[in-house]
Amino acid sequence: MMIGSLKRIKSLSYRRNSWWTGSLLLLSTGFILFIVICSLFPDQIASHSPTRMDPSDALLAPSLEHLLGTDQFGRDIFSLIVHGSQQSVVIGVLSVLIGGGIGALIGLVSGYCNNALDNTFMRIMDIIMTIPGIMLAILVSAVLGPSTLNLILAVSIASLPGYARVMRGQVLHVKDAGYVHASRSIGLGHTGRILFHILPNSLPPMLVMATIGVGNAILMATGLSFLGLGTVHEIPDWGYLLSLGRDYLTVAWWIGFFPGLFISLFVISVNILGDAYRNYLDPRSATS
Repeated sequence: MMIGSLKRIKSLSYRRNSWWTGSLLLLSTGFILFIVICSLFPDQIASHSPTRMDPSDALLAPSLEHLLGTDQFGRDIFSLIVHGSQQSVVIGVLSVLIGGGIGALIGLVSGYCNNALDNTFMRIMDIIMTIPGIMLAILVSAVLGPSTLNLILAVSIASLPGYARVMRGQVLHVKDAGYVHASRSIGLGHTGRILFHILPNSLPPMLVMATIGVGNAILMATGLSFLGLGTVHEIPDWGYLLSLGRDYLTVAWWIGFFPGLFISLFVISVNILGDAYRNYLDPRSATS
């Protein structure tokens, strides 16, 4: 009887957790879609021109006319966030594509060869990993100068070792599987084993890491822009907006608060989506 009660309690708890997890996933996906739509169609979403400056509207608190208030130049904060999302999303996605793509290639070659080339690649990754990611990104941005391309390159280099090591570990695990040895016995060459067996079975963890990596890349790029190492355009990105608001925290808190809120919500939403994707690929992790 006690065992049956415990099972019912566990079942109810699991359903309650599933409902809560599903609701969070739905909200997170909706917010990510909203940001993506803002980055694709900013003029249709923004309520005001992000470049219009009106000193008479400077430092206005949030209202019906300006939903998130105005900055020190009289620009609408909501419109700046909407237009700034375009650059932030582009930096996040391209950084993951470049860093994840190169890292996956290095990990694939290292794991499959497992020889002197593997040692060389991994020692280079070890050297890069000894430098904190944000410090490495600051170094690259400071050396190359402020530009969108250099910012993407800096974030990509900082994320490279993580992707390479995850991919290498997966390849080392998959290449010793029975079906890979069986394919070798029937005459399938190196290219065939990599393309049809090793690569498809090694990619799922990389995709999960890349999903979460978009949020991390945006967070790192935001930090660089906050420090003045990002790109300065007529329409600033989220990090630069956050930097503009630090001088007005006591008189106009909304200038820095709302860009920071959007950054936090987007990163949290991407992490929730990545965690849900991980649970989908490995159901055992959801019940542990």
